[in-house]
Amino acid sequence: MARQLGILPAPLSDERVAVQTHIAALPEIGSEVCLQFVREGYAGIAPVGDNRANLCLVSRPRDLGSLKAWAHSCFNLPPNQIWRSITPLRRAPLAPVWEGLWLTGDAARVVEPFTGEGIAYALRSGASCAEALLHKQPERYSRAHAKLYKGRLWINHLARWACLHPRGGSAIVHLGRIFPSSLGLLTRKVVSQ
Repeated sequence: MARQLGILPAPLSDERVAVQTHIAALPEIGSEVCLQFVREGYAGIAPVGDNRANLCLVSRPRDLGSLKAWAHSCFNLPPNQIWRSITPLRRAPLAPVWEGLWLTGDAARVVEPFTGEGIAYALRSGASCAEALLHKQPERYSRAHAKLYKGRLWINHLARWACLHPRGGSAIVHLGRIFPSSLGLLTRKVVSQ
């Protein structure tokens, strides 16, 4: 709807791309989510049920072919594996209320998918939107939306930086092994929404 109304900003020029596919579940992962940095970007694997897992790849456009080749080799994927595009990964946020149109989740603001926070933001903004709609108070939703993101996006920006600079991301993980409480702090910041 935002795109049809001409209010959706274009993706930012330095953007990465993401693709997604389903693969056979990996027994060694079980019910966990696995994230892996590779030279070209990163990969995320999460079980989705029915003995299947969701595999997402994120990289700069020029590195996507190489990243897909890595995934095909690593997960023994067939040459005709179907990949779906996920876009945009980043763009300027929109005001949550536009002349009778109320935006929630990624429609209003896209966050780096690495931390898995997008669905939480979508659910919370949707609940705030519904509550404000019941009271016919768009300004109430605008305030709740701003409060939801205030002081929280630094962790998402850190994750984005780590994804764009895998050596730096690996250094953060290495420091987390030395100072485990620092990774605990980051984890609590993500899960305590």
